[in-house]
Amino acid sequence: MTKIILITIAGLLLTACSTTVLLEESKTADVAEVLETPIIKKGSDFQNKIGNDEEHFIGNAEAPVTIIVYEDFQWPYCRNFFLGPGRQIKNTLVKEGTVKLIYRHFPFLGPESLMAAHAIECASDQGMFLKYREGLYLSWDKQEGSLYAPAHLSAIAENLDMDTNEFNECNYHQIHINKIKSMYDEAHQLGVNSTPTT
Repeated sequence: MTKIILITIAGLLLTACSTTVLLEESKTADVAEVLETPIIKKGSDFQNKIGNDEEHFIGNAEAPVTIIVYEDFQWPYCRNFFLGPGRQIKNTLVKEGTVKLIYRHFPFLGPESLMAAHAIECASDQGMFLKYREGLYLSWDKQEGSLYAPAHLSAIAENLDMDTNEFNECNYHQIHINKIKSMYDEAHQLGVNSTPTT
C-alpha cells in the first residue's frame, strides 16, 4: 500500500494560498524542491477522500503526486494561481505524468462564488469543466457589471458552443448545489480556510 503524506506548501501568495499535496513517501524530496518549502501535517484518512468518479482532474490517474486545488472563482488570488503557478504545474509536472491535479470548489466569498462554482459544474455535465473554468477566469478583464450574473455565465457557455438551454436549466434548478456544499464542508474539515488552497 502506498504511503501518503499531506503537505502544505506556503508559496508566493502566502497570505491567501497554501498547497495540499498527496505523495508517495519516497517522492517527498522531489516535490519539496519543485513546490518550495513543505510543512508536513498528519493526513489521517485524507487518502480515502480523493479520487472518486465525481472528481474533476487532469493528469495521470496513477501519478505519484496528487495536488488538490480548492478555488473560489471570485477571489483574485485564485485567478493569479490559475494564470501563474497552476498553469506552470499543468504544463510541466502534469504533462510529465508525475502530478495529478484535482479541482474542488470552496466558495467562501458568498452567493456569487457559489453561482460560479455551480455554473462550472453545469458546464461539466457537457464535458466542458476545464474550458468553462478557463473561460470564467479569462473573462474577468472583459466583463462589465457582475461577472457572475446569469446572463454572463450563460454567455461564457455560448462562447464555448455549449447547449445553453441545458446549461441554463441546470443552473436554474441548482442540480449540483449539494456536491458543492459537500466539497466546501470537506474542505473545512481538512483545515482549508482560504483560496486558492491547493
